[in-house]
Amino acid sequence: MSTGAKIMSEKHIIRLRGGWRMLLPTPGQIISLPFQSLDSIRNYEEISIQRAFQRPNSGNSQLIVNLCWQNASGMKLICLNPDIRINLPLEKGQIQLPETEQRYLLTIEIESKGMELDRNWGEFWLEVSEADQAKPGEPLVFFPGL
Repeated sequence: MSTGAKIMSEKHIIRLRGGWRMLLPTPGQIISLPFQSLDSIRNYEEISIQRAFQRPNSGNSQLIVNLCWQNASGMKLICLNPDIRINLPLEKGQIQLPETEQRYLLTIEIESKGMELDRNWGEFWLEVSEADQAKPGEPLVFFPGL
């Protein structure tokens, strides 16, 4: 007899490609990541981008949600909502998102001189798993070597 509930046996990946908004240098411009070409932004010292997303929900199951990234050279700061600010010189890594929020506003500040211009820049995604299948950790844990 099926209850209709889905069982998550592995990590579920949600890519954060579209829906990014440029804050600097061209406020309001909608962009997708990864950047296919850095020609339009390489002349600016700082770049700031922002994206809103909701915490995934699975009904009654408790989920562990990690924000992950790679190919993000030059990234200097991540802000999650206004209250969490993390200085990050990491090109790749992950952060376990706090369970207290259902909606997030992710802002990333980048120093263009640190961006590697010979490849696509900025892959961001959410890794979602059930709490009983994930390894326990602190609310904000960095794992620089994915």
